[in-house]
Amino acid sequence: MWYNDGMEISDQIALIAAILVGGGTLTLAIMTWKSIRQTRSIQKTERRERLLNEIIEWAIDVGKSGAHLDFLLYAAEIDEEPWGELNLPTLQSSLRELEQRGKYIVKIANSLDKPILTTVRKVKGEVEEYRKSIDKIFIEVRLGIEGNLPMILKALLERDSLVNCANNLITVATKIKTKDIR
Repeated sequence: MWYNDGMEISDQIALIAAILVGGGTLTLAIMTWKSIRQTRSIQKTERRERLLNEIIEWAIDVGKSGAHLDFLLYAAEIDEEPWGELNLPTLQSSLRELEQRGKYIVKIANSLDKPILTTVRKVKGEVEEYRKSIDKIFIEVRLGIEGNLPMILKALLERDSLVNCANNLITVATKIKTKDIR
């Protein structure tokens, strides 16, 4: 039996009801907190995924420009005149655009894992070096003083291919995207 210290049964029922309501409210608060945490986690994952996708898209574009450059270098290596085959101003413009987007991509990568930041910086640096070399080639071809071309081309051939750099970046980004799947 209940210990009765002067409380009426209705008071006891009200107390029990208040305890149950309080417990239910606490449970609801905990469930809401967990739901908010889970939503934030999902949003963070989706944001990270979006940023990685932007990096991958940039890397794909770098690879496309790199393929054009590989053609230029291959043609020059076999002593052909590739300058008429390629639209150097278009290539310069493409590399400048990649260089500008690279600045943004570095900022994105800065908010992600360190390995991707290092790789992004390497690719951005390679894009800049290729752009500078293509600028030199353009000036020499335009002015008809192609005496430095062999030296410029040799320096380009000694650099890592933009296609390889882009593929490395895509590999690093893919590892980051898929590491949570396991």
